[in-house]
Amino acid sequence: MILSEPYAIKSYSDASHSEFFALRNENVLIFWPHGVGDWVFLGTVLSLADKSNNYYVARFGDHHFPIFENAQENIHPVCISEDPSTPRGMNFPKLFNRDGMSGWGVGYDAIALPKNLHDLCVSKNIRHVIFDFPEVYQSGVYPFHTKARNQLRHFLSADDPVLRTPIKNCISYDIPKDVELRLEAFFTNETGYDRTKKLCLISRIGHTHVEKNWGHEHRNLTTTQIESEEPIEFISLMKKDDPNWMFVSFEGAPYPPPHSLKSHELGCFSSHDLFGSKKFMFAHVLKFLLKRCDLFVGVPTGPTMMAALSEDFPSLSLWLALFPSWYEEPKQNCTYILSQNVFDQRGAPSPPDAHGPQRAGTNTFLEKSELVYEYEVAEEKIITGEKVMEIYKEKYA
Repeated sequence: MILSEPYAIKSYSDASHSEFFALRNENVLIFWPHGVGDWVFLGTVLSLADKSNNYYVARFGDHHFPIFENAQENIHPVCISEDPSTPRGMNFPKLFNRDGMSGWGVGYDAIALPKNLHDLCVSKNIRHVIFDFPEVYQSGVYPFHTKARNQLRHFLSADDPVLRTPIKNCISYDIPKDVELRLEAFFTNETGYDRTKKLCLISRIGHTHVEKNWGHEHRNLTTTQIESEEPIEFISLMKKDDPNWMFVSFEGAPYPPPHSLKSHELGCFSSHDLFGSKKFMFAHVLKFLLKRCDLFVGVPTGPTMMAALSEDFPSLSLWLALFPSWYEEPKQNCTYILSQNVFDQRGAPSPPDAHGPQRAGTNTFLEKSELVYEYEVAEEKIITGEKVMEIYKEKYA
């Protein structure tokens, strides 16, 4: 990859993000080497950030940047063609560390950039960049209680009425028409899908906290002790209740059974098997499927966060670890299903950590002002397929 001569640009730590968000009539760079969930969080922030700026959101690889297609006019997704996980992608130690995260220091710095990013910065006179939001977990303080809302403290006051209601994200599900037509033809031919079928999307596996995955932990509490017993039970019950259901399980790798949910008999397809080897960007696949979704079932993952942006279909959001108010805006057409151990965390102070003793975070809640998470409690550490089916039938069937 061709790199530029050193280019002067100012980067900001979280402590100085107020300065970044105070910029006006500027073209600025947001280098965002993160997963789908963090791109959704960024959409929450940019929906309220100053509209006089143009925000150029850049990432290595092409699978994520279409998330911001058809968003606000002042948000411009940028693709840097090479994936930093490849050996050549590690040739930029000053810009990226081994995990592909930004290694920029804070303040003005001169840094070599990939050619297309350098040319963009020169042509648009971009001299400012941010590249990360810190996690808040249990330490957030209402109304800046989620990872995204924590950034809003840099440019909104705590008594701003917009913070008392769910914040509308600027991300759209729209994709280019030619891409949608290609996906429609491919999906129909490979799965037999048509509008007489009902499509349930399932996201049971995340990449950050293994304990949040549905059907992974507490195998001693299950009947078979098999990985993914609970979602397989749910699929079986749904299919028995209505044979018109079909399922797509979001799987980022070719998982073998029982880690994969794919089943010809039950009409469940793996997203990796369907689309992994094809020339479709994941963001386009995700938006395409969400536009056809009749029910979404997921743990806190990027696809689940994307699903939460639409009221057009119901969602069942499963929380086996973490807590919904740490991360997302409540979706009205959604039931948050909490395991008993997660439900018992509500209102608890944050635990001691490397930064000191317990902190009185106020971000573990199920209702504040007009922020209401409609919820059910599973009453045990696992969330069985039978319980999820029961809640679906009660709320949405």
